[in-house]
Amino acid sequence: MADVFLSYKNTEERRRIVTRFATILRAHGITVWWDYGLEAGESYAEQIAAALDEARIVIPFWCEESIKSEWVQQEAARGEEKLFPARLQRISPPPRFEMLHAAHLEHWDGSILDPTVDEFVRDICRKLGKPVELAPDTRAELASLPPLDPLAPVGGVAETEPAIGPAAAAEARRGRGGLWAAMAVLAVAIGGGTAWFSGLLPGLMGPSSPTSVHAATDDTPPATRPEPIAWIAPNDPLLDLQWYLGPADEGGAGILEYRAAAGVDGTGITIAHIDSGVFERHTEFLRSRNLIDGFDMVSDPDFANDGDGRDPDPTDPGDACPASGSEQDSFHGTFNASIIVANTNNGEGIAGVAPGAKVQVFRALGKCGGRASDINDALRWAGGLIPVSDSDGNEIWNEEDVDIALVPIGLVRACLPSVQDAINSLREAGILVVTSAGNQRIATQYYTPGGCEGVIAVGATDARGALAPYTNSDVALVAPGGDLGRDDNGDGRPDGILGAKYTTGCIDPLTNAQADTCEYVYEQGTSMAAALAAGALALLWSADPEATPDEISQRFLDATIPLGARQCSGACTDYPGNAPVPGLPDICERPCGAGRLDLSRASLSHLVTGGED
Repeated sequence: MADVFLSYKNTEERRRIVTRFATILRAHGITVWWDYGLEAGESYAEQIAAALDEARIVIPFWCEESIKSEWVQQEAARGEEKLFPARLQRISPPPRFEMLHAAHLEHWDGSILDPTVDEFVRDICRKLGKPVELAPDTRAELASLPPLDPLAPVGGVAETEPAIGPAAAAEARRGRGGLWAAMAVLAVAIGGGTAWFSGLLPGLMGPSSPTSVHAATDDTPPATRPEPIAWIAPNDPLLDLQWYLGPADEGGAGILEYRAAAGVDGTGITIAHIDSGVFERHTEFLRSRNLIDGFDMVSDPDFANDGDGRDPDPTDPGDACPASGSEQDSFHGTFNASIIVANTNNGEGIAGVAPGAKVQVFRALGKCGGRASDINDALRWAGGLIPVSDSDGNEIWNEEDVDIALVPIGLVRACLPSVQDAINSLREAGILVVTSAGNQRIATQYYTPGGCEGVIAVGATDARGALAPYTNSDVALVAPGGDLGRDDNGDGRPDGILGAKYTTGCIDPLTNAQADTCEYVYEQGTSMAAALAAGALALLWSADPEATPDEISQRFLDATIPLGARQCSGACTDYPGNAPVPGLPDICERPCGAGRLDLSRASLSHLVTGGED
């Protein structure tokens, strides 16, 4: 049977588009099945069912007619666990499939050079283990095929597709394979004394609320920055609510300003994200080229909540902990990963800080928390320092080239020696370690791993740029972490950090109305500030890949603005033992660290262009 099953409403226009798409897949050595223009009927039901069951990928092409087609919906339902949907018109898929991100082919004219189609095909090839690249002559032949007339968008108004930058355009022109195949007939246990990290208590989550290998081309020196990308302001509909990406004078961290000025998006940098894992079927991660599997390091099956111990699947199965009063899964790792690499400029959801970076997912926290030994092993395996064993006893090493380790979790205890040792190993390997400062209103020195040496511990600020009331203090620097109790930007919504996760009984951020379920919510905490900081570091490093870890770290700490006395203070009743602000006996000072992150202040003098031809 075929690798890919194509499901569509059979009309002349649709058939031409689907045929062209199948031709491109065949050029990559992918076998394709659809009904070849035959009307569906009872005599074909058995054959279609067998093809659906055997296919590894099912692609429904949604348009006005197909969403009304009982046959197309039945095919999509039967192949639901392996859907890679595509939209031929700006139209909502049937309700059952609305949660699945669909490739946007509304304006596709049949060209293989279309960046959206190029990325979609590459994702399919990776899923199937097929060659991603085509031979130059094959790609040229496909590019010479005559254009097709795309389906008009619903309402007859075409939307402008985002431009493709020079680096992306060069990527879209590379290839290998053979066109002849495409033109043939077309046919995926808790140990005693172990230190545990709470997964749901304020020590980890804070007062939140439910309201790879560097991508250098073969002919580009790996230590040389690629050509700057063409800056395109993201078109994600929730971007206006992401105040923390904006200018520092509006409480943000200057992220979008720096990306526009430097022409970078984090490409070439890999972040090891050690947390509760990621739910990869969320819209913000579906078919993401930036989210890659690391390992599930949770060793105790009773706490893993996925039926086994360590395994190669870091998917978050949920971590609700009734013993601590929580009945909802936190999706802590999912939320923090979305801050960094949410699918960006795709007309849906939120924008990521560094959407070109890679995030390698590690699961070290399970139901009700995790233990230090699992976190330490995750750190060392991420750095390529130790192997882990699979179920057959085979040793597995990390093949990704990690640059930054993000550990947005913690324990209210001075730095554990075992954790410090793991961090030292990563720093010796040239990997920067970013941690959350903690949310207990204490000095970070009493917190693990934020109080360990050699880490960049990040505290949190609100939308005014002042220290958030919950954040630990005396940190490397502070960055937006939000405050759900304020609305200083006056948008009628809490000043939290907006991220991706599934929750119930919530406020939909787009409509600002009560909803039964949400895909996006506001949260607050130093975990969110640390995730933002890790993304910012990725941007800096992608702009200057020749820089050493120490140089990038210093450049990062220099991209700050000082906080005033009032911004570094709070009610003395909240911070007993701190010195009062002169003239304000009820307001006490708090140590602010190096200052508040404003990436727009980072120097651009080191920027370089591509290597010599």
